[in-house]
Amino acid sequence: MDAEDMGPKGRFNERYDILTRKVVRSLSQDSRLSVTDVSAATGSYRRKIKERMARAEKELGIRYTIEFNESALGLNNPHIVLVKLAPKSDIGEIASVLGSSCVPQMVALASGQYDLVIYANALSSAEYVHWDKTTQVKLSKYIDLWEPSDIAHRQLGFFPIRNELLGKLKLPEEHMQLLMELNKNSRLPAGKLARSLGLPQSTLAYRLRGIMDEGYIKRFTLVMDKLGGVSSVGFFGKYAIKEGFETDASRQRQSFFADDRFPISNRYIFVSQLVGSYDFFAIGVFDSFNAAYREGVLNYRKNMKRHLVRLRNAEIKKVILGSIPIRSLDVEREYNTIKWV
Repeated sequence: MDAEDMGPKGRFNERYDILTRKVVRSLSQDSRLSVTDVSAATGSYRRKIKERMARAEKELGIRYTIEFNESALGLNNPHIVLVKLAPKSDIGEIASVLGSSCVPQMVALASGQYDLVIYANALSSAEYVHWDKTTQVKLSKYIDLWEPSDIAHRQLGFFPIRNELLGKLKLPEEHMQLLMELNKNSRLPAGKLARSLGLPQSTLAYRLRGIMDEGYIKRFTLVMDKLGGVSSVGFFGKYAIKEGFETDASRQRQSFFADDRFPISNRYIFVSQLVGSYDFFAIGVFDSFNAAYREGVLNYRKNMKRHLVRLRNAEIKKVILGSIPIRSLDVEREYNTIKWV
């Protein structure tokens, strides 16, 4: 075993042996891999793979889902919204209002320099703007600050798309039904999937090839809804670009790659460049909020100091709609780098 396999940079990794972490990595990359495939990829026995999968699914709250190519679905209006709430806001009413629309895909309560973070997407800019303004009106007695930003470039990660939005898309019915079933459980065996759709397996195989050929799906993957003992922190950044920006951005990017070879969860699970209220947003997973502040906030300020960076950060306390995309991938390979200058 390589030395670099052992020495987790996050203490939460220590609760799981290297085989469990390799299993989670394999299924994060492709959740439809068979046990035999995962056994071959990890070099371990099928029995051990099944044991590790069962434990991880139970303890980590693993949900198998789809990472969509949202632009292929016609969803070209992704936004991140930072919200500050008035004291004693009615969270139940806020959750009800946000959940009544198909536009928000993830809503999380936070503690720190903001109180709510929302990921939203819509079929058109008009639909997004309508949702944005009507939601602010409906929740006006609770909202002290509402700051939306367009996701201009997604560098890492995704947010699961709700079936409520998938059902609104202008796709062939046979594609829609299959996508919605796989979105609920992307690991569903072909036999069960065919029965749930009332299809012969040969027809299912044909339709699976069809949706893959259309490019709707980036990968079958997983998210972990119960990774305990960690602090998930969201960072919003605003800067004024000065000379040397690309050099400083490259230095900052290295911190996103600072992971174990096989972590149970990546250190950074979502990173994007924004246009609007903020220029940058990321979610990181740390041992504690203090570690997040030291390794995330202070490190970012140091690397981007000459660009007059301003940060807002908060610890994500509870997801009230959708999921935070906690999983394990090869971040350096997945990171979608772009040079701005």
